[in-house]
Amino acid sequence: MKFEQLSALIFPKLRRPEPVNRKPRQAPTVSTETTSPGSQTPPASTPAAVSTPPASVLYDPQFPQTMERMQGLLQFVGSHPAQLLTHATLETELTVLGRDLLRVAMEEHFLLRALTEEPLPAVVDAQGIAHTTKEPRQTRPLVTRFGPIGVMRLAYRHKGTKNLYPADAVANLPSEKYSHGLREIAAKAAVQGSFDTTVQAIWDQTGQQVGKRQVEPLVRRAAQDVDRFYPDATRPKVTTDQALILSVDGKGIVMRTKDLRPSTAAKQAKADHKLQSRLSPGEKSHRKRMAEVGTVYGIDPVVRIPSDILHAKPVDPTWTKKSGPKAVNQWLVASVADSMGDVIYQVLEEAERRDPQHEHPWVALVDGQSRPIILSSRASQRTGD
Repeated sequence: MKFEQLSALIFPKLRRPEPVNRKPRQAPTVSTETTSPGSQTPPASTPAAVSTPPASVLYDPQFPQTMERMQGLLQFVGSHPAQLLTHATLETELTVLGRDLLRVAMEEHFLLRALTEEPLPAVVDAQGIAHTTKEPRQTRPLVTRFGPIGVMRLAYRHKGTKNLYPADAVANLPSEKYSHGLREIAAKAAVQGSFDTTVQAIWDQTGQQVGKRQVEPLVRRAAQDVDRFYPDATRPKVTTDQALILSVDGKGIVMRTKDLRPSTAAKQAKADHKLQSRLSPGEKSHRKRMAEVGTVYGIDPVVRIPSDILHAKPVDPTWTKKSGPKAVNQWLVASVADSMGDVIYQVLEEAERRDPQHEHPWVALVDGQSRPIILSSRASQRTGD
């Protein structure tokens, strides 16, 4: 069943019961203590409690808790104490209040979904077992960019099997409690630094304290579909006058002994260094593993002569340097696990996908080592080129 059909089946229309009369609530008080701009340090241990909507709450189209937070924010902005704050403290207070407002709005939205979810006769799992027993108001935690919320939905049960939640599929909720938004922040921060800096980046952007052990699997899950995505992704075609550029290179990375390639580990075991404190001229530590990097891109050739790049003497004040070609539609692959031959093979496969009829010139850029050139020739034979 397609996503649109499932969504329309579960949420065919919004039912709007008559709003329940409620007593007016007081706006929450907001602390106005002055804090330094750089004092947002994650607390040592502050596990956030997940709020669960009470089962007796009826749907109110006014979204009362969201409106309550909004009124509290507006009262704070217009208050006299807020006028005495520095801009940095005011910015911090508004960030906290704004996150709480969005958190409550998202939670009340999911409450609306729960109260308007149409029960299905049965839900069949992958083994063909029909789940016919329904249990409403089943709540699961979800930690979002704005804070932790409780997501209520209808559970379909069958004795001896796991519960099924069609509403989870409609909302595309993750299997763990952390939202895809938090996973995105973790993935972007992890590729730029360590897991410690990733934890700090999540705290700075969301105010959520996520432990390092929780961040590591989040990043791994964010990257798990990369290898399966790119082979089927739409490839840009090489335009009429473009040349196809292929480039391969390696970079040595210091590794632990157990993670070295077998040949490098064997050399390290046999190494007999003359000096204890440093390497002698010509000696190698045999502690690195080569990370292979390859790229494919197109360029529009630009004809240039030496005078277009280097000015003559005496300098002509009217001389301008002619710009070189620009890389377009660049594709990149890198691996510290695969061998150089495997990476080169992937580069050639990508070039074949872009120019299967070999109608454009191919230019391969490699360093002066004979090994990558030999491997490139062997890999070329595998593709029939």
